[in-house]
Amino acid sequence: MSDLFRFLTPAVLLSIEALLLTTHLWPARQTSHSEVSSWIQSVFTLYSVAHIPYLVAVYWVKSLSESRALWVFAWCGALALRLLLFSEAPVLSDDLNRYEWESRVWESGANPYRIAPRETATVAARIPGPDDRAVYGPVLELAHYVAFRAGNLKLSAILAETMLLIGLWLFLRRGEMPVWRWALYAWSPLPAVEFWREGHNDSWLIFWLFIALALHTLRWKSASWVAWTLAIFTKWWPALWLPWMARRAWSPLGLAILGAASLSVYFSMEPEFWINRVRFTTGFLGGWQNNAFLYRFLNDKTQAAGILLASACTLPFWQTNPFRLMLYWTSWLLAWSANIHPWYLAWTLPFVALEASRPLPWLLAAALSPLFYEPVPRWVLLGEWREDGELRVGIWSVITIYSFVTYWRFRNR
Repeated sequence: MSDLFRFLTPAVLLSIEALLLTTHLWPARQTSHSEVSSWIQSVFTLYSVAHIPYLVAVYWVKSLSESRALWVFAWCGALALRLLLFSEAPVLSDDLNRYEWESRVWESGANPYRIAPRETATVAARIPGPDDRAVYGPVLELAHYVAFRAGNLKLSAILAETMLLIGLWLFLRRGEMPVWRWALYAWSPLPAVEFWREGHNDSWLIFWLFIALALHTLRWKSASWVAWTLAIFTKWWPALWLPWMARRAWSPLGLAILGAASLSVYFSMEPEFWINRVRFTTGFLGGWQNNAFLYRFLNDKTQAAGILLASACTLPFWQTNPFRLMLYWTSWLLAWSANIHPWYLAWTLPFVALEASRPLPWLLAAALSPLFYEPVPRWVLLGEWREDGELRVGIWSVITIYSFVTYWRFRNR
C-alpha cells in the first residue's frame, strides 16, 4: 500500500502526459482548412506542453528511494505510454509514406537509389522529397523493407527503440545508476512520439551508436567496430568518428570489417552516384536554412563542413568519457546543421541520461522542439514546406542563453 501511495503522484503525472499526447480522443474530421490548421497546431503545442508533467514526474522519482518496485513502475510507465502512442496514426510527419514508397520499389525489383518518387507512375500522397532519390544507408533500407513485409512500417523504429530501452536499462543497472536517469529517456515524450507514433527511423542510428560505445566500454573492440559500421551505414555521419575510433578503439579486425563493408557498398554503384549522394547529404549542413539561428552568419555549407571536419579531428585527444563525448558531439553537430527536426533531438537523450551532470539545457531543447512542426499545417493543406526563421531564431536563442547561464553557474560553484 505504501508503494502504491508513493507512485500515485508520478502515475497521475504520466497519465496527464499521455492525455496531452493522445490525438484519437479529438474530433477525427474537420470541416474547413482553418479547423485542420488549428487542430495540427494544437497537436504539436500540447506535445511541447506534455514535457512539463514528464519533468515533474522524473523530479518526483528522483526523490524516492531506490527499489525493485520503482524500476518496475518506471518500466510500466514507459511501456504504457508507448503502447498508447503506437495505436495512434502519424499526425505530424509523412516520412512513413517515404519508407513505404522505397519498400515498394525494392519489392518491384527496382532500386530507389536510382529513381525518385516523381519518376514513378504512381506516387502516394505527400511523399517527402518527391524529387529526391533514396538517401538512407542500406541498414535502414533493409529495416524498412522487413517492417513493410511484416505489415507495419512503424515496427522498424519500434524494434530499435525497444532494444535501446533494454540496453540503456542494463547499462544503468550495471553501473548502479538511479532509476530517474533511465526515466529521463524512457518517460520523455520525444522518443515515444517520434518513434512509436510517427515511426521515424532515427532510433536505429541511436541504437547502433549506443551499442558501439557500450561495447567499447566493455573492451570488446572488434564488436564495437561492427556496431560503428552499422551506424555509419544507417545515416552516414557517424563516419566523422573515425579519427576517434582509430585512436581510442583501434582494432585491425574491426577496420577490416568496416573496409570490406565500405568497398562492397561503394562498388555497388557507379562513382557518379556517390558524388551526387555526397552533394545531397551535405545539404544537412546548408541550403534549407532551417536553422536560421546560425545560418544567417554563414555563406555556404562548406564553412559548416570545414568546422565539423576540423572538430572531428580533435575527438581522439579528448580525455572524457565516450558517452559524454558523444553527447557533446551530437549537440555540436546539430548546432552547425541547417536541417533540425524534433526527432534529431532524440540523438542526445540516451547520452543525457547516462552522462549529463546538468541535463536541463538538453531537456529544454527537447521540450521546445515540437514547435519546429509549425510548417506542417501549410504542408498538409498546400503541399508547401515553409519555415518561420524568426521562430527558430527565438527558440535557439532561448536554449543557447539558458545553456550558457547553466554552464556559468555550474562553473562558478
